[in-house]
Amino acid sequence: MKTLIDIGSELDIEILFFGEGAEESSLKKYSKGMDNIHFFGKYDYNNLPEIYASADLIWAAYPVKDHNVKYAISNKFFESMVLLKPAIFSQGSKLGEFVGERKIGLVIDPYDIKTAKGVIDQYIKNSRVAINIQKNMFRSGERSFWEDEESKLQQLFTWNKPDTINA
Repeated sequence: MKTLIDIGSELDIEILFFGEGAEESSLKKYSKGMDNIHFFGKYDYNNLPEIYASADLIWAAYPVKDHNVKYAISNKFFESMVLLKPAIFSQGSKLGEFVGERKIGLVIDPYDIKTAKGVIDQYIKNSRVAINIQKNMFRSGERSFWEDEESKLQQLFTWNKPDTINA
């Protein structure tokens, strides 16, 4: 998140943080005195559409050195797809690979501020980038909720239970 704050500061763009977490106080300290960084704290999940509508781009680029990040699918992925809001994902993760192949979001190296800043700056300056991502999101059919995919996961983990148990 410090990378995001640094990029926001360098590009002079508004960064809105919704939610609360372990890093919140350190991020507030890190961004102290920066007028373009805003913290809104805990939110009601029912307000998610309004929160996403208030943003041009969603940050979902997490450090891929964490094994879970490398293979996980974040809630922000599903939320951004359902709400057709472009998001930024981590290069080096399976999700970043998926997003990049389908061109349904931006993919950055979360450790390379210079390159990440360039990708975001290009997105800001070229409205066609956002339009193309949204078209790809809509066309891809990936607009789904977790619940829509749950049955596929259940099929993976079902096993044949014996009709009778021998005791």
